[in-house]
Amino acid sequence: MDHTALVLYYTRSQNTARLAKTAEGAIAKCGWQVSCMPLDKAEKEFPDKTPSLIILGTPVQYWTVPAAAMEYIQRLPNLNGCSAFVYSCYGGCVANNVPYTLAKELTAKGATAIGGAQLLTPHSCRIAGGKRLGDVERIFGKGMPDDEMLDEFKNAITSVIRAVETGTVSPVAMDRLKMNTKGFLAAAMNPVSPLKMKRMFMPPIVVNPSACEGCGACLNVCDTGSIRLDENKTATINQKTCYRCYGCMEVCPNEALNTNWKQAELLVRSMNWIAKNTEKSVFIL
Repeated sequence: MDHTALVLYYTRSQNTARLAKTAEGAIAKCGWQVSCMPLDKAEKEFPDKTPSLIILGTPVQYWTVPAAAMEYIQRLPNLNGCSAFVYSCYGGCVANNVPYTLAKELTAKGATAIGGAQLLTPHSCRIAGGKRLGDVERIFGKGMPDDEMLDEFKNAITSVIRAVETGTVSPVAMDRLKMNTKGFLAAAMNPVSPLKMKRMFMPPIVVNPSACEGCGACLNVCDTGSIRLDENKTATINQKTCYRCYGCMEVCPNEALNTNWKQAELLVRSMNWIAKNTEKSVFIL
């Protein structure tokens, strides 16, 4: 039997995408046919034949799956007969249940969740000099994933591949995917709207009209359609629908989009202090 795999990912700072490419390489090395694509393309480009295995990865936004990523996941087709391995990337600032949430969503579509991982990667919060917090401090993911972590990740993917090939897959105990919180944080925070919390704590993005050249790069990455070009070809942002993901700032070539990173950094450091005893990289098979 020819086995196929599909690697799906959602990314803003490229951490999740890099691990998706690592997974793709590990799968191809096992002799499987494998495709790799961002989640926003999956609805139109999902294979006609359900793959033997799906690898799904997202970052952590606050304590949960990014809202836009969740919408894309919920648009995926039925996955009956498909095994699934999930992973999340986080910058060390918040304990979370993201692997559990991802596995739960895929299971609801008929897949069998057989493993998961959470990996420390560079936090994308900007600080002085335009660097990311994760570029300068190890507790926020500097230098991660290192070679040891990447080897562990590739070994986990290979183990999943071999289990599918030999017909020895078995569902993972879902509660084991609540890797850092054992459900406590999610239980406390889920009743509160993530978007409302972001508006309360995370600083809004503002546009510098004199720097904006109307290239539209920010429009192309905005999952919520919150960015428009006005009659002067200047970007405008609907603050009521903006998720505060800051993906638009990552792609702006002219630094025309800005925010109060000091406020964001304060929140990130506060959350890191709360979550300081969480494990930084965990693999569950």
